[in-house]
Amino acid sequence: MKVVRLADCRYAGQPDVITVEVQDEAPGIRATLVQAFERAHQRQWNFVSKDKPVVVANVRLQLVTSTGWRGGVASRDGGILPKAVRTRKVYFDGGMRTLPVFARMEIPVGATIEGPAVIEEHSSCAVLKASHVARVDPDLNLVIELAA
Repeated sequence: MKVVRLADCRYAGQPDVITVEVQDEAPGIRATLVQAFERAHQRQWNFVSKDKPVVVANVRLQLVTSTGWRGGVASRDGGILPKAVRTRKVYFDGGMRTLPVFARMEIPVGATIEGPAVIEEHSSCAVLKASHVARVDPDLNLVIELAA
């Protein structure tokens, strides 16, 4: 597990904060935090204000760990064609076509889907023409090859 400590800092009188990572818990943490903020402020605004105090507006803690969750993909069998969940009428190449629809989260790693087909997920869909091939890579990306 990785522990990430963040501080939202600003100069006194400024409305906007800049988030910086808190690097250590040693007695010099205040000086380290001010230095990190001033480096970030210099990068973003191209100046520092040595005469103004640095205000810490928020402190956050993140615990980052692997959960084993793989985006809802239930199988790692690879190579098997998932079953279409339904069909959908789509207009392309000058006419309406009834295409199989695959649920994105049910396509296992390594599986390929050859067009024409539709791949739907919660926030989008991909329409594959006859020359397109989609596969799910080991990082769960949907890779679509567009052949001529």
